[in-house]
Amino acid sequence: MKISEKVHALKIPFLIHVTPEKSINSFVNVFLITGKKIYLIDAGVKGSYNTIFNYLSKIGRNKNEI
Repeated sequence: MKISEKVHALKIPFLIHVTPEKSINSFVNVFLITGKKIYLIDAGVKGSYNTIFNYLSKIGRNKNEI
């Protein structure tokens, strides 16, 4: 989600496994600041990179700019 011209926020859901039978839904916020380069604030949880890289592609940017 674009917050401003150069600030983007991604809400990335994940599960916290409490017991084999019980999990809790949670999420982390990842922030991207775009300009000549891209600054990543809080990379999220394991596996977040797919969501981040897909978002960057959607806005016409490349993961190598981070």
